[in-house]
Amino acid sequence: MGILEMSAAWHFSDCSGKAHLEHRPASLVKISSWLPSVPTFCIVCPRSLPLSPGRNVGVELPVQRQLEAYNAHDIERFAAEYAEDIQLFRPPATAPFLSGKAAFTEHYAKNRFTIPDLHATVVNRMIAGNRVVDHERIVGLGADVVEAIAVYEVEGGLIRRGWFF
Repeated sequence: MGILEMSAAWHFSDCSGKAHLEHRPASLVKISSWLPSVPTFCIVCPRSLPLSPGRNVGVELPVQRQLEAYNAHDIERFAAEYAEDIQLFRPPATAPFLSGKAAFTEHYAKNRFTIPDLHATVVNRMIAGNRVVDHERIVGLGADVVEAIAVYEVEGGLIRRGWFF
């Protein structure tokens, strides 16, 4: 298990030297240094993938964790990354096709996580403010690979809204 170098976007909550860490347990947390202009530290988490320098890690982490849970078909871990009032949209429709965590969890448990070969791969990821945009390739939904664009809006460390194209 290696140490992941997190970007400076992973921040100190009040710049007092006390790190604002993810609420998820990690195998090891090591604070390496803090300089006023370049805060750095490392965290080891066996479920995390390396994150690119300069990314807004607080926005990206719930999206990455839900992807990992999706691929593991772990409905509890998957749903834990979403807000109670989650809304999912399929543009151009302006009304959500799923609203609320109960309906969301039931939908994915019955319509996705029962598919043994279901797997999503992120081809490209962009972050703008509190939104994460993933270009995904999904296998298992039919005979062909599905190319999709997913936009996740993160608030308070949870995914609150999503748009699927």
